[in-house]
Amino acid sequence: MTARRDGPAADSAAGPAADPATDHHFVGVDGGGTRSRALVGDAHGRELGAADGGPGLIDPADPAHAVAAVTAVVRAAAVAANVPLPVRGLWAGLAGAGETQARGGGGGGPARRGGGGRGGGGRRGGAAPPRP
Repeated sequence: MTARRDGPAADSAAGPAADPATDHHFVGVDGGGTRSRALVGDAHGRELGAADGGPGLIDPADPAHAVAAVTAVVRAAAVAANVPLPVRGLWAGLAGAGETQARGGGGGGPARRGGGGRGGGGRRGGAAPPRP
């Protein structure tokens, strides 16, 4: 696991220093099939710290592995940022999340209905929608 500290301590031009006791902090997690990353930021949009860790892939046979990986990388990022947990909010995108197979429903096709986090409105490949 690797961690780094950024933000006000690394760049004094970023504005007023973060105060862990009063600032609102947020964590973003990218849980991939080969590694996970977590980033801690504040309400002013500053990156305060980050960490890389093990895979966050949700395996239906062992979902606890993803939980452990995400927990470890979030804790490491919080330590790097000198921010106490829990934080104000957390967003996590995990490989395998939203897939029917990952939820134990079999199949393996897309499980989401619109929305989605891949920038295509939840569509996966295929032809573009017809034009009006």
